[in-house]
Amino acid sequence: MPNHALSPNEAPPRQMYSYSSLAGLLDISPKTVRNHVWKGTLPRPVSTKWGPRFSQAQVDDILRQAINPILSVPTVKRRRGRPSIAETQAQRRKGGV
Repeated sequence: MPNHALSPNEAPPRQMYSYSSLAGLLDISPKTVRNHVWKGTLPRPVSTKWGPRFSQAQVDDILRQAINPILSVPTVKRRRGRPSIAETQAQRRKGGV
């Protein structure tokens, strides 16, 4: 029988993580992972023929930075619903939208 234990100079096998498997590691939903990738607080996954995957190096960086400060960044509170015309015009005058 072959011995599957890693020798000291042998690197562990590379693993690729889907949105679902990364979400399981971080104990959040896959949609939350997608939202953080879109916002730029998490790195973009690598495209593979099986779909987007996060490399082991990316996951290691995420876990190293974490005990979840990336995921606990406070968001700006916005009013609920569509902004009024007056708010939109004021925003434009300030140089926003």
